[in-house]
Amino acid sequence: MIWQAPNPGSYKINCDVAIKKGSSEASVAILLRDSGGRLIDGLTQSWRVSSSLQGEALACRCACQLAQARNLNMVEIKGDNKTVLFLCVSETDPPWDCNVIIGDIKSLAAHGNLTFSWKPRTANQTAHWVAQASLHGVLPLDWVPNPPSALALLLQEH
Repeated sequence: MIWQAPNPGSYKINCDVAIKKGSSEASVAILLRDSGGRLIDGLTQSWRVSSSLQGEALACRCACQLAQARNLNMVEIKGDNKTVLFLCVSETDPPWDCNVIIGDIKSLAAHGNLTFSWKPRTANQTAHWVAQASLHGVLPLDWVPNPPSALALLLQEH
């Protein structure tokens, strides 16, 4: 699946989490791209999580926080976890370990023009690659302005 740019004047943030097998150690990745498809910002954060759902929710919250920190409007946040994205826009009570995180996401979304949409993992490979590279300690510190070749290729394709 090919990455689709947002409308002119809009932004797209892809987010994902990678969790070390048999561990609670996780890394979230956030990639902010403009309507030209250019990577204009990104971040990774390390967390300890109690579930993959909690990790995905943390990634989504970080995406919202990046949009707010950059004072952006008209931002589409994309992830590959349907449950988290559904919880962000519904009145359904989230699981206890995600309750506060989902509440934060809803609050951040209410103060900015943020929308949420699901994409299959194949359309979220770039964020997944960054999360995995960060988790395994192989992501360069300057990955946003100077993406490693594997990431640069994914950015062209996705």
